[in-house]
Amino acid sequence: MARLELFPFRYRSPITGKWVKARYVAEKHEIAGRYAEWEIIGPPEIRDVDRQAGYFSPWRPPPKLPRFRYPVYEAR
Repeated sequence: MARLELFPFRYRSPITGKWVKARYVAEKHEIAGRYAEWEIIGPPEIRDVDRQAGYFSPWRPPPKLPRFRYPVYEAR
């Protein structure tokens, strides 16, 4: 099973020069590729990724469930 380490971080804004806390977590190589100045500000969020698992998707139709029928009682 693959392991994903996502880090909270902050980066220096190129416009203002101030440090900005990122609103998302990312892997180190993704952070380094996007920002010139950055630093990790907390422990990683570790996720175990199972490629075979069926995660929630709002576009995938729900699984087919067997139809439930109420029992029919005849009047006497």
